[in-house]
Amino acid sequence: MNQEELLDHDEQESRGKELWMAVQWWEKKRLNYNIIVGLCGLTSLGFLLTSDGFFQENNKAAIYTILFISSCCYAIAANVAYTSGAAIEMLTIYYSKNRFNNLTRSILWGIGLFFSVLLTLGIGLAAYTTTPNNF
Repeated sequence: MNQEELLDHDEQESRGKELWMAVQWWEKKRLNYNIIVGLCGLTSLGFLLTSDGFFQENNKAAIYTILFISSCCYAIAANVAYTSGAAIEMLTIYYSKNRFNNLTRSILWGIGLFFSVLLTLGIGLAAYTTTPNNF
């Protein structure tokens, strides 16, 4: 191997370590994200389940099934969106040879969490306020 090949190999190895560190940071935070968004989702479900006029006696089983399936789909979609934070960082490392510091990561994580919580609670609140007999 010549000097240039050695430098390329060392650079690739260093970049691979940085990519792995980025993935580890984001995955360590995933459980906290899921707990917070999950609690907001339970709150939204609580809005729906306690709203007057949402259920009729003849369709409770269907409504519960729809709520369960849509909650599972929402959880999967939220985790796919969560993965975009790590993907953005990995693309930045790969193409620009820059890496995020923990402050940048934390800011991105916080912004993503804020919008996830807002969307999750907003859906439940919107459904609650638009159901007849609640206001």
